[in-house]
Amino acid sequence: MPADETARHPGHRPTDPEADLYLPPRRLWRYQINKIIGAAVVAMIFTGWLILQWESLWMRLLASCLLGMTAYVTIQSIVTDLRRACGRQIALHPDRLVITEPSGQTTVRLDAIAELHWRDDTSANLGLWLVDDTGQPLAHLDEAFLEDPREARAFLGWLRRITNRRWMTRWPG
Repeated sequence: MPADETARHPGHRPTDPEADLYLPPRRLWRYQINKIIGAAVVAMIFTGWLILQWESLWMRLLASCLLGMTAYVTIQSIVTDLRRACGRQIALHPDRLVITEPSGQTTVRLDAIAELHWRDDTSANLGLWLVDDTGQPLAHLDEAFLEDPREARAFLGWLRRITNRRWMTRWPG
């Protein structure tokens, strides 16, 4: 990476090859591991309760159901995250965003972005829209990238921290 790219990205860490990726594979993997650890702690609590209440059939059934629900919710969450992430990535370069989807790549110049719109009026419009100064959409980060406004705010925080740019963002309501 040329020295001028590092200078334009104050948050860039040249030693980390994933520093300019949003949701890099290594961070997603750590997130999945944390989910599994959390589920294991909850399962241990329910298992302890199951052992302590072994004499009561209803408590055994309830604790077993709670263990099953914990496993189901954790596995479902991990599978959903992996499906969402498959073939999708947002890479930040000094002057542009490269959005990779299973259908192809979209490149958006950072100086062409005038404002950002979060839309949730229909499922086809759900997501963050990058818009130019004439109001034309440059790119759409759909629910596979950003599922809700909370995730959109986290993405914008990452983008602003690295680029030191502030864009007008419109939220519904």
